[in-house]
Amino acid sequence: KNCGTCGIAGRYDEAASGTYAAGTQTQQHSYGSGSCYADDGFDDVKVGGFVARRQPMWLATDCQMPLLGQASFHSIVGIGPPGQPVVTAKSTLDALNGQKENYRSSNMAVPESLEKAIKDTQEELRLAEEKPSMIENFGVRTFSECLGKSQGSPGYLIWNDKTRKGEPGVKQIKVAGNITWGVSVADMTLFNDRVSDTVACKSGCGAIVDTGTSLFAVPTEIYDAIFRQVKEYIGTELPPGAGCSDLSKFPDLTMQVGGQKLSFPPSSYIGSIFGQMERGTEKFIRQQRLHDGGCQLLLMDLGPTQVTTLGPMIILGMP
Repeated sequence: KNCGTCGIAGRYDEAASGTYAAGTQTQQHSYGSGSCYADDGFDDVKVGGFVARRQPMWLATDCQMPLLGQASFHSIVGIGPPGQPVVTAKSTLDALNGQKENYRSSNMAVPESLEKAIKDTQEELRLAEEKPSMIENFGVRTFSECLGKSQGSPGYLIWNDKTRKGEPGVKQIKVAGNITWGVSVADMTLFNDRVSDTVACKSGCGAIVDTGTSLFAVPTEIYDAIFRQVKEYIGTELPPGAGCSDLSKFPDLTMQVGGQKLSFPPSSYIGSIFGQMERGTEKFIRQQRLHDGGCQLLLMDLGPTQVTTLGPMIILGMP
């Protein structure tokens, strides 16, 4: 509430809470839609029947995130794998200590700025080790999310849900990431009874499963490959003028996810966009028509390829 750049999303008022306690750190947090500077603090948090006393949190003080002007949310609650801040701080500290060793091995003085960065990161690591995540404080061991297919239908986040391991139709996929819900992806293919074209991830990709993203997101190189194949399919396999009028005529998008074959319908990656997009969305959605009828890829373009240990990074959203 005391953040002047948080728009209508700024509702929490720490001054009105009798259990809030300020911390000592300030950090910048970056998201796909922008970034925020935030101060750490602690307060009691209750969600349904779950209660966390003195829950560590970050209180936004200055944000560069246009969507906050019309946001329908007032907080970002991370449910990534526990321990991400610790792993990140350790990785940063290792890199800084490596730089320090390089200076010493070259008989050069270690810059004061590097010594300060190491000291600050050591403190960041110490504090991170003392800050359990919210789902840890809630005692959550498993969770699931279900999003309705119909427009405007509700979604459900179920904490301590059954895993349903071994039930018909359930596919178990190994988590490959340490600090994200990362999985391996291979052989992204356009497939139906007319075509079977592997367009990406022939040697593997690293994918982040993200329930907060509405579309699949791929680097420009993969986007272009899919665009070319779909455009060629429209020109050779569909009658003139057909366009996107009947998506059942288009191939599914299949891929091996953690060694399990998953198939997504044409509506997950192709369609038509009507009206004016938000400014924050325009930089990710390319206005590149596949056909005169307004048909285009419903994929987000991540730009230059970012390489993970599993290959190019993609995002498996919830189309």
